[in-house]
Amino acid sequence: MYISVNIPAFVELQAVRSHLIEHDAQWEHADPTYESLFPDEAQLVNQADR
Repeated sequence: MYISVNIPAFVELQAVRSHLIEHDAQWEHADPTYESLFPDEAQLVNQADR
C-alpha cells in the first residue's frame, strides 16, 4: 500500500520523520519544485515575465 501525505509548511518535518521512524514505517521524502515537475510550463511563465 502506498500513501501520499502533504505536510503543511508550519509542521516540522523532523517531528514527522521521528514519528515514522518510531513506528517502523518505510517512507521516502520528496520536495520537488514547480520547475522540476513542469519544466515546459515554467519556461513559458518565465518568458512571459520578461
